Amino acid sequence: MDYLLAEVVGQLETDLISEKEAQDFHQNDREVFQENKIIRRKETVIAPDGEELHYLSVKAPIFVNNQRAIIGFSSDVTEIYKMKEQFRLLANTDYLTNLYNRRFFMEQGEREFSRYKRHNSPFAIISVDIDHFKHINDDFGHPAGDHVLKIVSQLLQKSIRNEDILARIGGEEFTIILPETSLLSAKILAERTRESIQKQIIEYQKEIYIRVTVSLGVTLVKTKDDNFDDVLLRVDEALYEAKENGRNQVCFI
Repeated sequence: MDYLLAEVVGQLETDLISEKEAQDFHQNDREVFQENKIIRRKETVIAPDGEELHYLSVKAPIFVNNQRAIIGFSSDVTEIYKMKEQFRLLANTDYLTNLYNRRFFMEQGEREFSRYKRHNSPFAIISVDIDHFKHINDDFGHPAGDHVLKIVSQLLQKSIRNEDILARIGGEEFTIILPETSLLSAKILAERTRESIQKQIIEYQKEIYIRVTVSLGVTLVKTKDDNFDDVLLRVDEALYEAKENGRNQVCFI
C-alpha cells in the first residue's frame, strides 16, 4: 500500500487506514508520551486488496519549539514475516502429502489432552493404516506408492471437519484427532472413511489402476489416562486388532 507524499500530508490516519488500525497507532503514540521513551512495535495494516502488511515501527519523544512531539520510522517487514510463516509451515507439514507431520500432531495432541483435563472436553482419535502398502511399492514402484499416499490423504482430508487434526505420522499411517467427539461419532466417521477409500479407483499414469483398503483403530480419551501417550497406545492396539482380524475394517477400544 504505497502513497505519494502529497497524498499523505495533511490527511488523518482514518483517511488512509481503518478506524481500528488508527486506534492501535494512537495507543502506541500515547505510550511514547506517557513513558517518555522509545517504543518499538510490530504494526499490521490491511491493504485495500485484503493483504496483510507488516511493519516494524520505532517511535521516540522529541521537543520541537518547546512542544512535545513524536518522531517515528517504519520499515516494511512483510516479506520477512511471510518467510517466517513459510518456515513455520514447513516445520509442521509432511513434505509429500501436505498434511501435518508427527511433530505438530504430538504438540496438538498434548494440548488437546491438557484441555480435556482442565475442562473435561472429550476427544477421540482415529488411526488409519493403508493395507498391504508394501505390495503397492513392490508391484508398481515407489512413485506409484507416493501417488497413492497423496490420494488417500485427500480422501481423509475430505472426511474430517475444519477443527479436526489430520497428520501423516509415518510411512502409510495417518492419525486424526477429533475434538468434542463421542466414541460413536468417531466410529461412524471411521466406517464412512473406510468405505470411501475402498470405493476409490486410483489412476496412476493413465494406465495403472490401483484399489486400496485401510484398517482403522478408534478410541476415546478416558479419565484414567495419565497423558496423551496412553491414548495413543490404546488407538495403536485398536489398529493392530483391525489388521490382525483381516484388515479393511474398523476396531475400537
